[in-house]
Amino acid sequence: VCELVAGRLAGSLKAEHGTGRNMAPFVEKEWGREAYALMKKIKHLFDPEELLNPGVILNDNPRVHLENLKPLPRADPIIDKCIECGFCEVHCPSRDLSLSPRQRITAWRELKQLERDGNDGERTTEMAKAYRYAGIETCATDGLCATSCPVGIDTGRLIKKLRHNRQSAWSKRQADWIADHLAEVSRAARAGLAWADLSGSLLGRQNIAMLANAAHHISGGRIPRWNAYLPGAATGLPSLPDLPQVLLEEQEVIYLPSCLCRTIGLSDEKRDRSVPQTVLAVLQKSGFSVAYPPFPERLCCGMAFDSKGFKETGKRKLKELEEALEKATRSGEVPVLCDTSPCAQRMLTELPEHLHIYDPVGFIYHFLLERLDLQPLEETVLLHPVCSVKKLGLETQLVEIGRRCAKKAVIPDDSGCCGFAGDRGIMFPELNASALKGLREKVPEDCRKGYSSSRMCEVGLSHHSGITYQSLFSLLDAASR
Repeated sequence: VCELVAGRLAGSLKAEHGTGRNMAPFVEKEWGREAYALMKKIKHLFDPEELLNPGVILNDNPRVHLENLKPLPRADPIIDKCIECGFCEVHCPSRDLSLSPRQRITAWRELKQLERDGNDGERTTEMAKAYRYAGIETCATDGLCATSCPVGIDTGRLIKKLRHNRQSAWSKRQADWIADHLAEVSRAARAGLAWADLSGSLLGRQNIAMLANAAHHISGGRIPRWNAYLPGAATGLPSLPDLPQVLLEEQEVIYLPSCLCRTIGLSDEKRDRSVPQTVLAVLQKSGFSVAYPPFPERLCCGMAFDSKGFKETGKRKLKELEEALEKATRSGEVPVLCDTSPCAQRMLTELPEHLHIYDPVGFIYHFLLERLDLQPLEETVLLHPVCSVKKLGLETQLVEIGRRCAKKAVIPDDSGCCGFAGDRGIMFPELNASALKGLREKVPEDCRKGYSSSRMCEVGLSHHSGITYQSLFSLLDAASR
């Protein structure tokens, strides 16, 4: 290859990469003897003792590219193609806290090699213990790493697999029970959130935060931490027949409230409507005839189970949802709106294409912007494209929605994964804090509100920005007549 490219074709042996040990033996061939001698003189002037990167750019060993090769032991088919280039790292919310995707893969390869060698049990045990937190617990499994990986590796898939492998039979039975009693569990969770909200009102939110955070430490992280933006209880699903009717040409839509928005409500802003209430209000303004799928309180896309390692339970809930949507949409005749982008993205990926699934950004852009009488708000708003919006390629549509609804809509520079990742933000809030550590400084001085399309992401964004984040439908509701 060297003779062909540098010799016969007089080309360059490198494109975007620098010169490393693999290329060092061929520098003279590419540049010629005189230029190579000049390089060596310059190197000697600046580094006579050869202390800086010895042998990396200039090397007298013509076989160095065949020696001391970096080992890439087989560890798992999901990651075995990784060459550890590091393109993935810029997207990872845990890169400054624990490990980046490349480091997760490298560490897992080392751990599997140690297990195969079997001659250093102490180091293997120590590394496995450290990997549990750094590799498994603090991975957001958002999948953005795959978007810049040359071979499309989603390190989150490996982490979900590892979470699945460590689940006990008892924990799997618990997950199955929750899945089978989702409506009852949601009601119980709402009662717990209402009690916590009442306690915060009576005792003060700061006092509750101190107590909850102390309990978090005492319990070894089993009890979630608390912050002022954690939500209260949802009000339950509004009854469709009680909604006001409008004299517009109607179009049908099936509205699937996510289990998240059915359970958790707002924080301390009681004057605002819940996400389902706001969604239905906007749909009514738009002239849509709205219906829920059958027994919506029992439905779930299964992502909450899948991300924690309960793969089979997640698949079962997804299958139940598919059957319900087939019936509700008359096999795809009616579009489906889900109010939470991550859930919609999972459905778009896993469910049949004839079911027309939309997340908030896609549905607003394609159906609502032209049907609503919009008067842009005289304010600056912050927008956050959640990971699923990025993966669906909807950032441009999000900006257009913001532009139509406010005088100025801003997506902060380097807006990536917020790191809340379902329950990670309350079980490991340091992940959320690390991912959003520069957000507060990026909030414009005249900005008081932000908007997104995932309720739990909005909790973390509110906490670390100092402004309140709400559903994108709240922005649309405020800007429409």
